[in-house]
Amino acid sequence: MDRIKTFAIYVLILIVFYILSNILISVGLNSSYVNISSKGEIPKQVNIEKAQATRINGRIYGTITNSETEDIGGKYLEVEFYSERDVFLGRTYIQINDLKENETQDIELRFKLQDVNYYTVSIADEKVENDTEKVEIIHDDVTRAAVMVGLILGIIDIPFIWFSV
Repeated sequence: MDRIKTFAIYVLILIVFYILSNILISVGLNSSYVNISSKGEIPKQVNIEKAQATRINGRIYGTITNSETEDIGGKYLEVEFYSERDVFLGRTYIQINDLKENETQDIELRFKLQDVNYYTVSIADEKVENDTEKVEIIHDDVTRAAVMVGLILGIIDIPFIWFSV
């Protein structure tokens, strides 16, 4: 019976550690982002809801709406990034789907650039990319499942490290 109690205590400690670490990681990561602004006019079909950056990466969220007056289906959303001293850092394109009238498309752009201070947004008919202007895009975040696997592997490996010394 004592072994079951001990095991239950270990499981409870592990669950509390997991919940606390998730909260602290979330607060730590989100507090390092600062809002960045747009310079120039944003096209009326584009609505940027959140644009933030840290010293090494950033994220932009919003929507694109195909209005009645101008069909933007099949075009590209061009996003350019600049530093505080107006130094051009890079450019990326987001493909605009063939949207029907008044249909929307979500924008989710995660980029890896240092010291981004502001950005510009425009609609382009085609992509014009040079290797020097290309922005590294972060396609997906680490999932909770990956964090759990890493945590479990770390816990499994700890006893082997302790007893191998």
